[in-house]
Amino acid sequence: MSTNTVVLITGANRGIGHALTAEYLSRPHTTLIAAVRDPKANSKALETLPKGTGSTLLTVKIDSLSPTDAKAAIAALPPSFPHIDLVIANAGVTVFNPVLDITVDEYLYHQNINVLGPLLLFQATWPLLQKSAAPKFIVISSSLGSVKAGPEWGMPSGAYGASKASINYLTRKLHFEHERLVALPICPGWTQTDMGNESAAVFRAAEGGLAPVTLEDSIRGVVKEIDGAIRTEEGRFACYDHKDVAW
Repeated sequence: MSTNTVVLITGANRGIGHALTAEYLSRPHTTLIAAVRDPKANSKALETLPKGTGSTLLTVKIDSLSPTDAKAAIAALPPSFPHIDLVIANAGVTVFNPVLDITVDEYLYHQNINVLGPLLLFQATWPLLQKSAAPKFIVISSSLGSVKAGPEWGMPSGAYGASKASINYLTRKLHFEHERLVALPICPGWTQTDMGNESAAVFRAAEGGLAPVTLEDSIRGVVKEIDGAIRTEEGRFACYDHKDVAW
């Protein structure tokens, strides 16, 4: 295991997380830690994914609403576990409402999953990330979290956009706090996943009700951004189409 590239992905059982898990697990000499809310329910589907030569899959329980799951999952890894090279904080939620109608519970729900989830994940994985020669912490974000561009979209995404803006800030702050770390938020585009298509059915009904970006195009672009990510002076808000998003 010590010579393998070690990757941890949250929300690994569906949508973008599942596609990213399939991509990295298919590579040779990769240890893939798939984090899901319910390993018993999701492990069988993950175990059937093709594996690259010398690659292994490890499924762990991380519910982003839990304040202790991430730390417990890392603590439960074998004592000899060498390092983690790449963490992808993918798990997230979306509920649409105009700002006037956002409830306290709805706002906190987004903050707990989309902000505190990745924050606790970083805090839990940092001891092992530090042992990597080139550590990367990637947050699957959204252009709706851009303070400049997000509010201009004609979507009632106040609670969701605010949560993504918050995790974008924390991710960029990590960039300045840890000089060896590549900390990068990436927008995967409005992607044809269950979540993406549910919102598209409402907001793009006249165009067929599907999100505009195929899952294949999204993953191809996101993975290219992750693989090529290096530290820059100011940090970046990347996008699957390789056109950086304004903060």
